[in-house]
Amino acid sequence: MVKKQDGITLMSLVIYVLTVTIVTSILIQINFNFSTNYSKLKDEGNDMVEFNNFNAQLLKDIKQVKTTIVAPSGSSFSNQTTFTLEDGTTYTYDSENKGIYRNEVKICSYVVECRFSKITQTVLNTHKEILGVYITFGEGDQVHGSKNMEYVLKYY
Repeated sequence: MVKKQDGITLMSLVIYVLTVTIVTSILIQINFNFSTNYSKLKDEGNDMVEFNNFNAQLLKDIKQVKTTIVAPSGSSFSNQTTFTLEDGTTYTYDSENKGIYRNEVKICSYVVECRFSKITQTVLNTHKEILGVYITFGEGDQVHGSKNMEYVLKYY
């Protein structure tokens, strides 16, 4: 009689090692992707919080009655770093401190670039005064994203 041999054969050992290697590789790749995406999300999340703060302040000022831009003077301007509303509220981009200020109070950080523009559009005999805001967010040499927004100041 032949005895039954229990144990690991060479073939089952090779299959086991390959399976463990493949599963480990997949888990390492998933962990790496998760860590990379989480750090990107964390950085971009800070930018969105800053933009939301700026957006809320600007919308609050724009919603006031008879809001218009008084400085820089003229019917239109582009690529400015500052503007003043009719009630005296001034928005300024400071490239040294990488922030946007509302009357000397910093309301937005992590701003790499910011430009304001004002245009007047006529649609069906109705004039619209529009404030354009272009903001690029980032930190150091890294750019995380940009926003190009238009705010209608008034119809007349």
